[in-house]
Amino acid sequence: MPVPPEQELEGSFQAPVVSGRLVFSANPSSNRVAQIDVETLAVRVLDAGHAPTYLAPLPTGATEGGALVLNTRSRDASLLLLSNEEAGETRSLRVPVHEGANSWAIGASGRFAIAWTASGGSGSDGHQDITIIEPSERPDVMQLGVGYRPTAIHISEDETRAVVVSNPGLTVIELGEAATSGVLREYPLPMVDGARDVSVTPDGRLALVRLPGQGSLLILDLETGEEIAIPLPGELSDLDLSRDGALAVGVIRPDGRDDGEASMGGADNLGSAGAASQDAQKSLVLTFPLERILSNPSQFDVVEVEDFVGSVSLTEDQRSILAFTNALANPRVWIIDAETRSQRAVDLRAPVKSVLPSPDGRHAVAVLSPPSGSTSRGAVAFLPIDRPLPPRIEGTSSLVFHVVFSPEGDRALITTRGDSSTKSVALVAGFPTLSVQSFELPSLALAAFIVGPLEKGIVSQAHPEGRITFIDLPRGEVVTLTGYELGSRVIE
Repeated sequence: MPVPPEQELEGSFQAPVVSGRLVFSANPSSNRVAQIDVETLAVRVLDAGHAPTYLAPLPTGATEGGALVLNTRSRDASLLLLSNEEAGETRSLRVPVHEGANSWAIGASGRFAIAWTASGGSGSDGHQDITIIEPSERPDVMQLGVGYRPTAIHISEDETRAVVVSNPGLTVIELGEAATSGVLREYPLPMVDGARDVSVTPDGRLALVRLPGQGSLLILDLETGEEIAIPLPGELSDLDLSRDGALAVGVIRPDGRDDGEASMGGADNLGSAGAASQDAQKSLVLTFPLERILSNPSQFDVVEVEDFVGSVSLTEDQRSILAFTNALANPRVWIIDAETRSQRAVDLRAPVKSVLPSPDGRHAVAVLSPPSGSTSRGAVAFLPIDRPLPPRIEGTSSLVFHVVFSPEGDRALITTRGDSSTKSVALVAGFPTLSVQSFELPSLALAAFIVGPLEKGIVSQAHPEGRITFIDLPRGEVVTLTGYELGSRVIE
């Protein structure tokens, strides 16, 4: 029986919904958005459109910050623009958007925001409309048509262009004034069975395309239109791009290896491992320094891992690569030094679902499936990356739902989902000590985030009148705020 594909689960465990020191919480039933000051717990209730649902934080830069929310029953968006964060003064403006918008892409400074529709693959509608918004006191708005069924939108770090990934290929949009933004060029991509994986560098210049069933990596220059197809010793099952866009890391599973002519690309970099092996339990981890690859496509590096791995995560400092699989019940995470290529396996005693490295690259949180016979319904592991020390493994009474890190990487906040028979729980992990504190939550956890400067963990929960728990991370003190939808403040 063929081994199933790897699952991209990292995004399922993260939910940032915060701007500066303010939390914004939308309630589709009341048509309002609550604004909560994390430091003082002061609450303001803001009017939105009809059924405010899809909320995103607006970064500071082009504006003072705030939040954007799509109102699903009034076909518009509310721009919640801060004018004075200290005083919590916010102005609410509404702008029209296309029907069915349910996702946001927002530029680094907040100058541009793009509302679009993630279809999920159902129905026959192409969902080809996007709405470009320039948030301000006098917002500019423009609607454009793009490719059939968009799956992602990337805005370049300088906010001069956006790249829309869709079923037929890539659409490059020039961002000027919102009212004059337009399609710059289109790039069709090869049609394949299965989902393509497209990564775009932060400057918007290059697109890296992983094609299912293909023994190559396609690099597309979005400025010149040049295509570079890099022959590989097999089919990539995962690809990860560094935050600065300088380095990409991929992996070829044992069942995806090709010992034919395609294995010659990069074979000289295998070192003592030699040419591609026929061993069914040996995987290949590949690193692609992009500037070097552009001038010489064969100059990628290959590390052989004596295990079945099919997913990779690159730490932000680009020093370590974490390799694992969630296609099979494999409890091991391989830590590979990106420079020396040395490697070690960490046995987590339970099948790995996802591995998320901390921002400083020194630790990681692994979400686990409970092993056969376990009484726990979930599990999580905390493992050192930079030192060969044993991990800490914690069983949980329900499935792990969110994982977020502090900006410095010295703490992690993990929540479990809970259900009618078990409570949701928040775990606070400290690094490098691997200390863990557990806090039972009064109701079902919905989202989690950390406000770094204030060292506060925040967990929003299901409650008809609104409920958020605030955790003082250094002290372990907990305060729960309930009833802010009614403008009241019941503090527990």
